[in-house]
Amino acid sequence: MPEGHTIHRLAQDHAKLYLNQELAVSSPQGRFSDGAAELDGQTFTRAEALGKHLLYHWSDTPLVLHIHLGLFGRFRNWRGEPPEPKGAIRLRLTTPDHTTDLSGPTACELLDPVAVDAIRARIGPDPLGNGDVERFVRACAKTRRSIAAVLMDQKVIAGVGNVYRAEMLYRARLAPMTPAKELREQTVRALWDDASMLLKIGVRTKRIVTVRPEESPGRRTRDGRHWVYKRPSCRTCSQDIETASLANRTLYWCPSCQVETR
Repeated sequence: MPEGHTIHRLAQDHAKLYLNQELAVSSPQGRFSDGAAELDGQTFTRAEALGKHLLYHWSDTPLVLHIHLGLFGRFRNWRGEPPEPKGAIRLRLTTPDHTTDLSGPTACELLDPVAVDAIRARIGPDPLGNGDVERFVRACAKTRRSIAAVLMDQKVIAGVGNVYRAEMLYRARLAPMTPAKELREQTVRALWDDASMLLKIGVRTKRIVTVRPEESPGRRTRDGRHWVYKRPSCRTCSQDIETASLANRTLYWCPSCQVETR
């Protein structure tokens, strides 16, 4: 599933392509035909990223196009004349110069302002969107769930996914099963700051990079960009990486480097 940096980058890229332009909107697959007909010919005014959610705003309707890519959603962009639609393309956005196709999303729907507000209310603060760190600190202080579980809870912090979770906990040298409420406030704030920094790097580079260039000569490879995620051994101490299933995803950590911090 794409993490928050991907969603923010998509919002930026689509704004550059389509801002203040009239779009032809269609649903070649047919599953979004009514929504596409509502938006067809309207002017695209704003793309908004909220954690792992995309919200597209339009000139002549209060309705908002809500997209959640989920595990299988994918955008493809075409310059000039687009190819004939192939496969299950849920949404196609077109101008004379560019086309964007969306396939496989978990959600592609039109929402009224009340429904959009409901999404905003249930999503936690976003480190990339001027999110409220105090809200994150308060949520951590109230739960005995592990900090590894909390970081994957989009109601607590938006945009952090499995890769960032593993890498952030390693960078903080935190044992992943530490109850969130047992962490010092300064530790929780440091996690937020690290999430913000790493996600910004992700937006800029279009990839998850948690290792500085001087720390990894092979940084351009996936293995070289990470400390523990999907690695057989720890980059620092060579200890075997441990794994566990947590929050429906595989957690990776180094049992030697990551010790409890309170």
